[in-house]
Amino acid sequence: MKPPILLKTILDICFFILLISLIATIFILLSHLFVNSEGIPIYLNDHIIGDITMPKIILLTLAIFQAGVFLFSVYTLRKVVRNFFKKDLFTPLQITGLNLAGRLIVLASILDAIVSFSSTLILESNLKLHFGIESTFGSFWLQLAMGLFLILLSKSFEKAKNYKEENELTV
Repeated sequence: MKPPILLKTILDICFFILLISLIATIFILLSHLFVNSEGIPIYLNDHIIGDITMPKIILLTLAIFQAGVFLFSVYTLRKVVRNFFKKDLFTPLQITGLNLAGRLIVLASILDAIVSFSSTLILESNLKLHFGIESTFGSFWLQLAMGLFLILLSKSFEKAKNYKEENELTV
């Protein structure tokens, strides 16, 4: 099996871009809170946050937490893909890494839906419920499916590991 170099490279690029953008976002928000920088607008889901109130701070914190959860899921996937370079399959790191990454992606997509719903409710004082399928890779349902797929893949890896161990014992 050839190592997944392209996948590793893409995950590395995504991880570092997400890390830089998360650090920059936290820095901008902290500077906005502690330094009077009224000229810099803060956006959340295409909504401008004007004056800073406690519900808006909670909403921004939840959005940053969601971004951190997604960043950690990409980090976990990077570790799993790097483990494939050892040419050993069905290792405990791969099984737990795939399971953890799947759970984190599911959590991040649910948190994203909560932030999106809450930002419309808090920032526009408008209640909107929207059910639909987006035709992008960032859609809620596709993210949820990808997370659940990784969990299923981890369970398949666990069964394969058990079969591999049984097969090695019978020889």
